[in-house]
Amino acid sequence: MGFRLQVGSVRISGLSTSGGQFIESVQLDDLVLQGVACTELPRALMMSLSRIEQRLAGLRAQFGGASAAHRRCPVARILALSQQQRRTVDELKQLAITEAKSSVSKRCRRLRRRP
Repeated sequence: MGFRLQVGSVRISGLSTSGGQFIESVQLDDLVLQGVACTELPRALMMSLSRIEQRLAGLRAQFGGASAAHRRCPVARILALSQQQRRTVDELKQLAITEAKSSVSKRCRRLRRRP
């Protein structure tokens, strides 16, 4: 069982932290929060990677032919999405390694139990 919450934009004004810091405002655009059951994690990561790649392609297509001044606008968004893409790929690789180790361990235990 999982959940998905998608919001176009969230803006928080006048945020104070427990450490006494004050943040005038924070805005998050295209916010998506998603939770899945542990067994669905690989599929959820692949879907997330697909969405990231679609957003990157859209930004590159939208601003790729623009003038130098207009190309600078989405650079931070493209860099952030590219970083998120790398982290998602890394997490998928780590998950595959963990699952492979777990599979080998299970096979070894089964072999040890045989008479």
